[in-house]
Amino acid sequence: MGRHTHVLPPHFLRLALFVGVAPFALLASACVSREFNGPTAPSAPQAEFAPNGTPVNWGTLSPLTKTPRSVEARLANAAARRLNSAANLPQWLGGGTDPLIADDGIISVPVKFLFGAGLQPFADGQANRSVEWTGWPDTEAEPPVVFTLIAARRTTTKGNILVLEARESLIEMMYGAKPATIEAEFTSESGAPILVAMSKSSLEGLYRAVLVEASLGADLTLQGTEGAVSALPAEVASKVSDTEWVRLKLRFFVSGKSKPEYWPVLFRFPAQKANAAVSTLPKESRLFSWGDTIASVPYNSTATSPQTPSNSLEQWMQSAEGKARAQKFPYTSGVHHEFADDKNHKHTTATGGVETYGVFEKPGGTEVLYTCFDARDGANEDQWGVPSGAGWHTIGHPTVAETILNTFETSGIFAGWGVASPYPFAEVAPFGSKDVATFRIVRPGEAFTTLQNHAHWYAIDSSKKACAIIWKHGCAPQSESDLSCK
Repeated sequence: MGRHTHVLPPHFLRLALFVGVAPFALLASACVSREFNGPTAPSAPQAEFAPNGTPVNWGTLSPLTKTPRSVEARLANAAARRLNSAANLPQWLGGGTDPLIADDGIISVPVKFLFGAGLQPFADGQANRSVEWTGWPDTEAEPPVVFTLIAARRTTTKGNILVLEARESLIEMMYGAKPATIEAEFTSESGAPILVAMSKSSLEGLYRAVLVEASLGADLTLQGTEGAVSALPAEVASKVSDTEWVRLKLRFFVSGKSKPEYWPVLFRFPAQKANAAVSTLPKESRLFSWGDTIASVPYNSTATSPQTPSNSLEQWMQSAEGKARAQKFPYTSGVHHEFADDKNHKHTTATGGVETYGVFEKPGGTEVLYTCFDARDGANEDQWGVPSGAGWHTIGHPTVAETILNTFETSGIFAGWGVASPYPFAEVAPFGSKDVATFRIVRPGEAFTTLQNHAHWYAIDSSKKACAIIWKHGCAPQSESDLSCK
């Protein structure tokens, strides 16, 4: 997990994902909250996904024109840029006197997770992984294809915007052509194909199509040459709004040429409000014996100086009650999810260490950890070409699930969630990209759950340590949204 100081504009951070009361659901995930707090006044958009308006380029201290060496950094940068674009929606999609406002966004990128022996730095079944696009040039700063789903609204309406992007070099590599317009077959797993025109964009050598759900209105105008705007087909809109998994596939057509290869696309990110997560836990796992919920930030009841979420852990561990209830684990920088051995050698996928305190008491068998992660390390990033944070790692036996709670920090966490081979039809995906990584901001007060055999990741973009609560579940949950025992 990680921390961002001005990640997205306030209206983008404020709204939790929608779970059960509104007819609209952003992602098709049963574990997201569907609370909708009503329209809010637009605020000045935050231009960059970084503190103090400084552009992020994970993996290098050089200008943004330099391509980081690692796939992990290029993937992180591509997702961060799309989240920025989603947050700045009013800047590139017009709408007259009632402009669109972005409430949430998820990025979906087809990748190939490398599953070798898998280093297990904590000896708990969590195995470090790396990602790649087999045969995709290392000189490419962007993935072959990227998909963005934006939950947007006007004063009285809500809907989805779907953005499809493909690299110009991808079209040239696969078809030997650079047409002004190509067609993409964008299909739900069980539905009929929908042909979408993708126009060449002036930005970064991309082909792009922007599809807008009809409920958002037909008076949208695209600013500049970002791509084409059209109504979001009813079938796709229904899949986005109402289904737990958004099962979509994509292939391209250029001058009558096509290949029977598909990119898997899904928009799912298993986050919910922390108090909702607690409410679904087994009753014996919800509370410590001293009465606090296991989602509570520890508090020194005898402290005389002011306490904030960011310093409460340090103050608690200095108190008698903290020392009696928890212990510091001997984890240090360099012992973390920083390395993988999936390519028959140990290589670096991230940089940064942790400081962890484990609570002695384990309610219902659930282990509760208070973990602080090292600040961003630009020098190490530049040396290794990787992001600061935790590299991709899967949850494995004996760990049945892990939940990260963003309750210490007052700003969002840039996190990723990964699933291997979600669709049988994608087993022959281009560049081996049969797996999917999705990205979203985990907001303050939210919990992000990863089940066994799935993967997660985060990047740190902060000048100081960032802390979180981690649950290692005592029993296998029913799902990411229902944490009761199977």
